[in-house]
Amino acid sequence: MSNEEYLKYLQNYNDNAKLFQIHTNSLILNYNGTFKMPLTHTTLNELNPNIFNLDPRETFQIIYVLELLYKEKLSEGEINFVTNYTQKYLSLNDSVLENDSNDKDRVWCLSIPIYKAYDPMFIETPTAITINKVINNHSEIIESDKGMQKRLVLENKNIPTIFDEEDNLPINMEKAGFISLLFIVGAVIATVSYITYYIIR
Repeated sequence: MSNEEYLKYLQNYNDNAKLFQIHTNSLILNYNGTFKMPLTHTTLNELNPNIFNLDPRETFQIIYVLELLYKEKLSEGEINFVTNYTQKYLSLNDSVLENDSNDKDRVWCLSIPIYKAYDPMFIETPTAITINKVINNHSEIIESDKGMQKRLVLENKNIPTIFDEEDNLPINMEKAGFISLLFIVGAVIATVSYITYYIIR
């Protein structure tokens, strides 16, 4: 089935698909403007049809990044597009992981070209390299943030920690020193009271 035939088939039950058309092997989107790209490598019937349930611009972007994976050279504008697309995907994915939002299907669809970039066939292409670079940078930022959070809750290692035998809870030695001081003061008061008692008597 050709791309044009498959798109016409989709249009029978998907309203978003009706915003697309194919003319001379180019995919055209008429939605808040007209967007056009050649379909050189992408076969629409091999893609998950759920991508046409997204905002039509995101559907177009997914297919565009898939096409860019085949390019041996990217323009600066194309590199920026791939970078922004990957950052948007990562941001949305983080949001879904943190909040368990209703965007899981959207994230899954947006991830299609991201995961395809790790296919051995594409891994050395400029698009895959750009995607990988953005993901690595994102991971480093997350790990750095986690490290900062851990450092904020670490105890001062110069102050050893002992365990309270009764409750089996860690007690900071600074607090333990204060407790020891109370014992010493109490002992002194008890001793003085004892001596005073016998003197006065």
